[in-house]
This record gives sequence, structure tokens and C-alpha cells, in this order.
Amino acid sequence: MCCFKLVLLTAVGIVGGMFLSTLSSREAGQPITPPIPDVWVVCPEGPPQCQFSVIQEAITAANPGDLIQIQTGTYSETLVISKSLRLVGAGRDVVRLQGAEPGKPTITLQVEGELNLLLDGLTLAGAPPVSAEQPCFRTGSPSWEDICPNGVEVRGQGALALTLVDLQIVDSYGAGLVCSGPGFEGSTVKLTVVGSRIASNRGSGMLWDCAEGEVVTLKNTIISGNGGHGLLTSGVGSEIDISDSTFSGNRFAGLSWVGHNVKLTVSRSSFMSNGRGIEINTGMQGLVKLSQITVMYNGDGIALFGDEEPLFTIRDSTFQENGGISRGAAVLLVTSGSVEILGNLISKNQHGIIVQGAKPAKIDNNLILENEGWGVALLQPPCFEASYLDPLTVLQGENNEIQDNGKGNLCPEDYPWPPDFIKKP
Repeated sequence: MCCFKLVLLTAVGIVGGMFLSTLSSREAGQPITPPIPDVWVVCPEGPPQCQFSVIQEAITAANPGDLIQIQTGTYSETLVISKSLRLVGAGRDVVRLQGAEPGKPTITLQVEGELNLLLDGLTLAGAPPVSAEQPCFRTGSPSWEDICPNGVEVRGQGALALTLVDLQIVDSYGAGLVCSGPGFEGSTVKLTVVGSRIASNRGSGMLWDCAEGEVVTLKNTIISGNGGHGLLTSGVGSEIDISDSTFSGNRFAGLSWVGHNVKLTVSRSSFMSNGRGIEINTGMQGLVKLSQITVMYNGDGIALFGDEEPLFTIRDSTFQENGGISRGAAVLLVTSGSVEILGNLISKNQHGIIVQGAKPAKIDNNLILENEGWGVALLQPPCFEASYLDPLTVLQGENNEIQDNGKGNLCPEDYPWPPDFIKKP
């Protein structure tokens, strides 16, 4: 008996020591191993093949940080997500989430303090409108979102980190992806879109205006065939980085951006067959860098508007066969800021480069060939009918090959063009 008591007391002492050691570790501030995330599996058949047949039930059961795996199939649901999770499908070609509730987004992200979410390997298709007889996007309607639902809509208040990988957002009666509202002011907002496709939505592909200082990254992504803009974004202090992506067949601009103190970088991307390729209106030290982009078959190629001295750089890019709306320029500059147009091919557009107000516009080493109208022109009489003249426009540059443009290579002829503006034969 005494031996049994000795063993029991020894065991209790060991366990108690372990408990006290754990408390000591916590008090000492030593790291504690976090819990291992659970994995929840959803399949059309449900149990016993997997845990759930309904994605929303898996979301409800999951804890923040958990992984929800979605197997091949079509799921007719309307999801609301308010916790940090990873939803990973078997692939966007084999997993389809069809919005089910009329007038509601296919997925609503309800941010309450902080939300860190990954959506991977899924196709998200829009829910039907409330009424087939009620037209979408009625002029002056304050509640079109409730009539024509978006694909993914962000609501709430707090910090957001949203990552979309191998995702499709298609066939929404509203916009594909939406974040707009005062709830995110003062919060950290980060959006990353990689290898995804946002297409054939009746509204814009993306309407993104979450918060000041938001960071948006698009890589290897297609935004096409949307009834509004491809990507429409605005903000203050934002950073947007777009690379290796395609914007095509959008009714308005492929990329439309309005903001102040913003930084936009676009590289190795194409803008084709949009109402306007790129439309940018920025000021207050905005910084725009466009390089190695292809801009073709748009109404205007690029239209840059800005005040308070933004800086635009366009280099090593191709502009061809743009024209048909507005003045149909490959590059339209209406800005009081500085512009650099370096080493581009600008050919067979309605017009090549149209400038008003730039201080200065530096145009170097470009090929400006065979445009229907002017090669390089100021937006003023006699080149164009204009409401006023801007005598402060300053053009600089050299070594441009400018020839065979329909109305003429330079306009007006009496402007003090730099002596080496056109490359000597």
C-alpha cells in the first residue's frame, strides 16, 4: 500500500510540475504552440463520403484559420463568411458555386474587426435578380445592389486581407467583386488576385474602393467581357500593382482609376477591345508607371488626366489601331503634371499623341507611324476645336521617328518643336 501511495504521489508531482512549468512558460512570455487548424471536407454526396454537402454548414462549423476543402461538383448556395478561413476547391473548372438567393451576392464577406480569407480553385456564378421584369442599373436608383446582386461583396468594418487564386467570378447581374464604403477607413486593406478570371458580369468586373492606403496586387489575371469597367478603383494613398494580366472586351475602360497620392504600376499586360484601354485621373503627387503593355483596338488607348503635378511614365509599349470614341488617340494627355513617353510603338491609331497642359511632356525615341490623323498634336486650334488655349504646354524630346501620319506629323506647325524632336534621316 505504501508503495502504491508513493507511486501515486510521484505521478501527481510530475503532472503538477508539468502544469506549473506551463504556467511559468506563459508568465515568462515564451511562445506557445498554436492549435493545429482543422480540415473540413465538402462534397455533393455529403456523409459518409465527406463531412458536409453544404459549404455554409462547413463555414459555420469551422474555427478561424481552418481549411475547407471543396470537392468536384456544383453547389447552389449563398454564402456569408465572417471568420478567417481558407476555402480551397478542386479547381475552378470542376467546382462551381452558383448563387441561389435572388438579389443577394453569391458570397458576402462580413468583416468584423479582422478578416483574412483565401478563395482558391472555385468558379463563383451570380445569383438571379429579385425580379426579371425589373431592369438593372436604373438611373437614380439608390438600391440597385438589392436588385442586381454582385458576385463577391465586402461589407462591415475593420482590417481585410483577401487573396483570390485560380478563381473565376462570372455571370453576376451586378459587379463581379465589390468593396466600397466608409467602414474600412483607417484600416489595413490588402487584396491579392493571382491566376484568376473575372468575366461576363453585367456590371463592372471589379469595383474596389475600400480604404485609404489600400494595397491591390493583380498578377496573371483576366478581366474581360464585363458590362461596365474592367477594374474601377479610386482612393487616397493607394498602391496598385498589375502585371502579366489581360483587360479585354469591357464596355467602358479596361482600367479606370481616380485618386490622390497614389501609386500605380502596370507591366507586361494587355488592354484590348475596351471602350477605352486605360483611364487615369490623379493628382497631388500621383505616380503612374506603365511599361511593356499592349494597347490595341480600344476607343482611346490611354487617357491621362491630372492636376497638382502627378508624374506619368509610359515606356517600351505598343499602341495600335485605337480610335472611334472621343478623339481616338493612342495617348491622350490632359494634365498639369510631368509626362515621359519613351521608346513606344504608336501606329495606325486615329491619332498618335494628343497633349494639353503637360509641364513638361518628354517624348523620346518613339515610333509614331501611319496614324490616320496627327502624329503628335496639341489639343488646341488649328489641330482640334477646343474651348481654350493652354500656352503653358511644354514639349521636350528627341530621336522620334514620326512619319506617314494622315493629317500631318506635327501640329501646330508654328509650335517651337525641339530641334531634334524628329529623328534625322
